Amino acid sequence: MDIHRCRFVDYTPSPITAVDFSHPADPTKHAPPNLRLAVGRSNGNIEIWNPRHGWCMEAIMYGAKSRSIEGLAWALTDNTPRLFSIGFSTMITEWNLNTTKPLVHEASNAGAAWSLAINNEKQLLAVGCDDGSCVLFDISGGPGVIEYVRTLTRQTSRILSLAWKDNLLVGGCADGIVKVWDTNQANGPIVARMRVDKVKKGEPALVWSVKCLRDGTIVTGDSLGTVKFWNGKYFNLEQSFKLHAADVLCLGVSYDGNIVFSSGIDRKTIQYVRDVHSHEWTSGSYRRFHAHDVRCMAVYESKSLDLLVSGGMDMSLGLIPLRHFTQKNHRMIPAVPQIPRMAIASKARLFMLWEDHQVRLWRVGSPGYRSLLKLVIQNEENIVHACISVDGQYVAISTILETKLFKLIYGENEVTVERVYDEFLSSVGALLLQFTMDTKKLILVTPESDTFIIDLSRVDSHQLEVFEVSQTEPVNTPMKQKLNQNPSPNFVCGIAVSPDGDWFAITNLHGHTYCYSLSNLTHTELPRMSSPIRTMAFRPDVAGRLVAVTASNQVYEFDVQSRKLTEWSRHNSNIMPKAFAQLQDKAFGSFFDASKPSRFWVWSANWLAFFDLEEQLPALTSEKRKADSGAEGKPGQHRRRPSGSQNLPTPMLNNHATNSRAFWITFKYRPMLSVGTISENELLVVERPVADMLMDKDLPPKFYENKFTE
Repeated sequence: MDIHRCRFVDYTPSPITAVDFSHPADPTKHAPPNLRLAVGRSNGNIEIWNPRHGWCMEAIMYGAKSRSIEGLAWALTDNTPRLFSIGFSTMITEWNLNTTKPLVHEASNAGAAWSLAINNEKQLLAVGCDDGSCVLFDISGGPGVIEYVRTLTRQTSRILSLAWKDNLLVGGCADGIVKVWDTNQANGPIVARMRVDKVKKGEPALVWSVKCLRDGTIVTGDSLGTVKFWNGKYFNLEQSFKLHAADVLCLGVSYDGNIVFSSGIDRKTIQYVRDVHSHEWTSGSYRRFHAHDVRCMAVYESKSLDLLVSGGMDMSLGLIPLRHFTQKNHRMIPAVPQIPRMAIASKARLFMLWEDHQVRLWRVGSPGYRSLLKLVIQNEENIVHACISVDGQYVAISTILETKLFKLIYGENEVTVERVYDEFLSSVGALLLQFTMDTKKLILVTPESDTFIIDLSRVDSHQLEVFEVSQTEPVNTPMKQKLNQNPSPNFVCGIAVSPDGDWFAITNLHGHTYCYSLSNLTHTELPRMSSPIRTMAFRPDVAGRLVAVTASNQVYEFDVQSRKLTEWSRHNSNIMPKAFAQLQDKAFGSFFDASKPSRFWVWSANWLAFFDLEEQLPALTSEKRKADSGAEGKPGQHRRRPSGSQNLPTPMLNNHATNSRAFWITFKYRPMLSVGTISENELLVVERPVADMLMDKDLPPKFYENKFTE
């Protein structure tokens, strides 16, 4: 098979600007099932990550132009997480986690918001603004309720960071002063001021980060690279460390307050440990996990999980063991999108990339590639999803509020774009879009998980028929009732269409999969998976066969009409090769080989594999393994996992399955944006090397310290 290895696609993800866990840490309890991590990016998007099943990204809440996420905070109301964000505007946003849409916007009644914090009782939200205002909001009324309470005593400096200390609110300001407000008093007066060092020119330092420990100690990080520990009762300086060569942008604190982490522009993550007897702080070690500035970090501890999470300008999420900071390996989640942002039109030999507000199209030539189209969307909202028909005739693009359909007309030297206007499409957004193989229908899934089929047979006359697909509720078994006690978002996260045009399938985050007949829109529900389905595809050689890959790295094949596992799946789904079962990076996509229809390809950021569904996998051999929790972050599981191919040579992994015809895997291509076939004997692999991402023109240069000055 000929492989087109494409590396010219200059897609660069947005830097990570904020991270926060949905639940407070508690080492005496297990992590709750609805524990989530929110990751904010500079393009306004917020990713929701689930630590279970080896860290899976469940959803993205899409932002808009010039709405960078600069702060995130969670609150719990009746055990239901609520997410708030700010982003260089005067608005505070609460998000609907079930639809990924904004639930409510509330004005700060002051300047642009730069920082936010929620008190320990999860009832008051504090927002620090660029005009020096510190505003309190009451969020105890439940989801969608943000009520203005009052503005604390005003000062003139921008409030860069906030932290609660019982009824006191501590703010790090741009004038180099840490100010403390008393929220119990009527006017919210400033009761203490703590000044950090000044720069050599006499200009004030910037207090980028502030944290409060359980014993009341206040920790600050500033633009001089200094971390200071202040007495929380008398507000005097106790200890100071200047170990960073540049600004300290973020701090992380353990549950008991005896471990503190700092990081920033110089990429160092430094650990500070307090002696239990002398109560003195010492800096024992530091490590570098990121390749660029570190903008944010968050800490979570439970019986089954202790973790420091960090992110920054290198766009990668770092998972670092908290209690074994120097002993255990960390894990870096690849920067490429966890939900692919590329699509391939195999019959037309086209591939498409969508970014926040534009779509680009290329054709695979013989030899070389040719750029055909750059389509800029004038919407304020970021693009959520896009798809292209297999013949390249249609392109559909959606935001959270609107869907657009375009018809492409190919000339000798150019491509003409003609928009197909439709009132229904203009009024509804979509999380997922997919054309059928005959290009006669467009399947659309809304943020509310409603599914519609748009008939394109009379598109030339601009008469599109819309059919709504009914979806019954799953049977409420005792296990599902137990799951509902800890509610978590459950919307459609995957779609697949059969090559013969008879079926399409949708799956949601709770593992429910529904298969619909495109002829009469009747549906069947397949057995529920124990973990969410990451990708699925229909077999081209056997009608009504759906193959799915779950987050637990298992491959299942279903017969849609009988709603049962096939014979191959009954014999092989529970004996996945170890080289596949122990992968940390979860599957991104899948497809079937055009030349050998029984060969099922699966790919992720750093690996590419296939299973031959006509061959039997070899039986697993029992083998002792050393237990190790590491930085995997899977609650309740303690087993050693190899970190991809970095520590294992490719030949060992490729030869792990004794029957090479049944299974094959390689780590040669990385990191990948898309993989798919463009003809019977041609495979397209689109890569985006990390070095190229870091050299992107929109990223500032990395900090460099000259150690050999005169």
